[in-house]
Amino acid sequence: SETDLMGFGPGVALYFKMLRYMAALLVVAGLISIPNAIYYSSPEYSGADHPKSLGLGLVGSAVCADRTWVACPTCRTEVGEVAPVFGRDGKDPDRVATTVGRDGSELVFRLKNNCEVGWQQGIVAFSAYAFLLVGTVAFQ
Repeated sequence: SETDLMGFGPGVALYFKMLRYMAALLVVAGLISIPNAIYYSSPEYSGADHPKSLGLGLVGSAVCADRTWVACPTCRTEVGEVAPVFGRDGKDPDRVATTVGRDGSELVFRLKNNCEVGWQQGIVAFSAYAFLLVGTVAFQ
């Protein structure tokens, strides 16, 4: 108990009190997030083989395994370079591919995420974040 730790000083007792409080706070926030984990691991989110296509550590996460390559005619900058993807140079083989069309012009393709996230998942995530924020502020 904290009274036994007071012999080491008030800081040590306060540290373990805060540690226990934050652990409980995170457990409750995790319980609030269970509906999202269930949805993200379901075939409804990312196809029938979604959990099988991910490693064990990513099952239940929002990683989307349902992706398709789509043509991107507007993916060129004014200089003619492929537009960057999330700050990258645009030549990332995981998200951007180019090929030559029948007329000799270069075609750009981007990887499109086909998974849908609804407002319900946003409400659950917001509730967990709000609970953590209020719980952290309340610890004084």
